[in-house]
Amino acid sequence: MKKQTPLKKSALIFGFFYKYWATIILVVILATLLRQNFVINKFPFSLSDRQQIIDDDSALNQSLNQKNNVKMTELKMGTESNMEILESQARYRFGFIKKGETYYQITPQDP
Repeated sequence: MKKQTPLKKSALIFGFFYKYWATIILVVILATLLRQNFVINKFPFSLSDRQQIIDDDSALNQSLNQKNNVKMTELKMGTESNMEILESQARYRFGFIKKGETYYQITPQDP
């Protein structure tokens, strides 16, 4: 009969890691992910905080959209009257003619 030689302690530990290396890596990854989610990111509580931020931002965006619509309407209304003034000035000073118009110039005759 062969005599079994007692394995050294370091050989036993190395053998254990060699045999279960994939399991050990997965356990380390799992522990890291759990720590990241529950300790660092405070997982369940951070969701409600972030949802509140999203709701606040949505309300702010709706308010800004309404203000933008009001400003666009004011700009369009102001632009129409301003354009009429600009058009009359362009006609008077520079002889502006719109497309489709025929220009007639009437000059007074000297008696």
